[in-house]
Amino acid sequence: MPFVLLPIFLIGFWAKSIFNNSSGSLCNETPMPLCELVHYLLGSNDITQILVILFLVFITLFGLNRINTRYQLLSRQGVLPGLMFLIFVSGYTDVQKFLDIWFFIPLMVFSIDRLFFAATKKESSIDVFYSFFLVSIGTLFYGKGVYFFPMFIWALVLINIFSFRYFLVAVIGCILPYFFAWSIYFLMDRQIDLFNNFIENIASPVAYFDHTIFSKVYNSILVFFIFISILLMMRMLNTLKILVRKYLRVFIWLVIYSIILAATPFFSMEIVPVIGVGASMLIANYLESFKSKFWQETVFTLFVILTLTIQLI
Repeated sequence: MPFVLLPIFLIGFWAKSIFNNSSGSLCNETPMPLCELVHYLLGSNDITQILVILFLVFITLFGLNRINTRYQLLSRQGVLPGLMFLIFVSGYTDVQKFLDIWFFIPLMVFSIDRLFFAATKKESSIDVFYSFFLVSIGTLFYGKGVYFFPMFIWALVLINIFSFRYFLVAVIGCILPYFFAWSIYFLMDRQIDLFNNFIENIASPVAYFDHTIFSKVYNSILVFFIFISILLMMRMLNTLKILVRKYLRVFIWLVIYSIILAATPFFSMEIVPVIGVGASMLIANYLESFKSKFWQETVFTLFVILTLTIQLI
């Protein structure tokens, strides 16, 4: 499938939210710095918010497909990882809104890309720095993104480039955006606001999402496919190239780590796109494992039908 068709699928899967003007609210009462800036620049115009969120999702699709193409995570090149991510998140209309996490997701994807690139070089300090710098910028939109810093440190271990020097570089990359933010808030005499907002964002529990019977069935099916995909990937790892093996382990751990966070009172449905980043690669590999093209297309079609059905219910 050509990449240029992805925007059509994006609009199609998100049509209900687009035409119902389900733009959502970007900032809460204690917004992170960049979240507050975007809200100030864009205001509350529904059309502008919808266009921005669609652009961010499209950039995420591009980033996932770029990772697949650049590091050959699938046996065949194509847009399947991005398409699976779109299908994965489209079943949850609550995340099809102008939420702060959508500014975090593409930055996280490009951070993963830069981290993978670091594994291909002998000297990776610059790439490690940029990787953590990008994800740290993302946390200035979505405060709870700081919970993923340990996952990125663990990713250094998984791709076998962890060292004390790279750890220090990673810490500097994480701290620097906050230093810049603190400096600006200091000039405005609002440094206390920055600290209070940060604590409020990362420590406040979120409202419990009340699932319907249909959403429970949908979640169960997705969890089943994710579980099967992880088992299949664990069996396949030894047959893959060493670097590809390392990269796919990062996605496996990202899914597991995100699901653990989702079980805490600090996260709700907004974490679905993060799970989708890892799950999209795993499910795409699962679909590619089918020797029969008929069964591959059948399972993919069932995913599409299931996603569209849950939106209409």
